[in-house]
Amino acid sequence: MISLADAHRFIVLYPEQSPRANILRCWRWFDRETMNGAGEAELISRLVRNIVAHYPIERSRIYLAGISAGAAMANVLAFCYGAMFAACGIVAGVMYRAADSTLEAAAVLRRGSRASPQAVAGEAARRATPRVSFVPALVIHGDSDSTVHPRNAEQIIQQLRAFAELADIPSAKLVASEEKRVTGAGRAYRQQDYLRKDRVLLRNVVVEGLGHAWSGGDARHRFNDAAGPSASQLIWDFVSGFRRAPRRRLRYRPRWWTRARSIFHR
Repeated sequence: MISLADAHRFIVLYPEQSPRANILRCWRWFDRETMNGAGEAELISRLVRNIVAHYPIERSRIYLAGISAGAAMANVLAFCYGAMFAACGIVAGVMYRAADSTLEAAAVLRRGSRASPQAVAGEAARRATPRVSFVPALVIHGDSDSTVHPRNAEQIIQQLRAFAELADIPSAKLVASEEKRVTGAGRAYRQQDYLRKDRVLLRNVVVEGLGHAWSGGDARHRFNDAAGPSASQLIWDFVSGFRRAPRRRLRYRPRWWTRARSIFHR
């Protein structure tokens, strides 16, 4: 990703979880306050705002990507701070509100969420605020991932497709393309796009034979697989085509802040 940043002149921010919060340094995407836009989601959004305030960054071109727990957190941010991001990449992740406890989160990794992707998307759309809107997404998953079951990728696609159709005004269906199989860049992968008015807003990539790893990564490090395709390149090629309409100020408050402020004023 750094090589791509050098080539295309963009800044990369790597937020890092504290071992005091999670001994494995995994984001706690299943915490209820985080899923509501507070907690760790709010902390990461503050980091993004801080970078934007100190560097010459196009506010309409802020993108989001993650793997595993980072992908789950990226999904949380896309749902809770959608107006901040132009597009996102989700690698080996789980859907938004897939679990609300550590025990349930472990079960989700093995078999997928028991929650209905469409029902969660519908609830999120009903509670949508001006800062929440659909974020175009690329979902990547290995079909041999034994850590995060591939069913989770299917649920992410179902949820994002439903949210895109419900949250945007006026609402419009996303049309699924024919699935195609791509070869020649390492492992073969299957790709299916979801379009609105001939514009791809959602893409699903299933990499054949890939386990729980960043495809095309540096094999000297954990959770990296040197064989292609390059997840970094796939993500950049997808997200770089999107721009978010810039807002007057890049400032957001979680719902709990509004409630707390109202109580305080009383």
